[in-house]
Amino acid sequence: MMRGSNIAVRFRPATSAGCIGAAAGALVLTALVAGCSQANSTRLPELASLPRRLLSEEEQKKAVEALKARQETHRAEAIKEIEGEKHR
Repeated sequence: MMRGSNIAVRFRPATSAGCIGAAAGALVLTALVAGCSQANSTRLPELASLPRRLLSEEEQKKAVEALKARQETHRAEAIKEIEGEKHR
């Protein structure tokens, strides 16, 4: 005890019941966390279900050209829309 102080500090030795309770709590928490990690697993697609046929070289070129045309159309429409908003 400190001189001039009315506060006394008591230390209790750890009881076996307290240690068992803490260990049980830690065990329950570990089980909960482990259960959550298993429940969120995502199933990936099977490779066997993917399409077997790929595009030929000519089909690939046509597809790329079509995508480029769509991209340019989208870009031109966006520019027109932006310009229209500026004049309001």
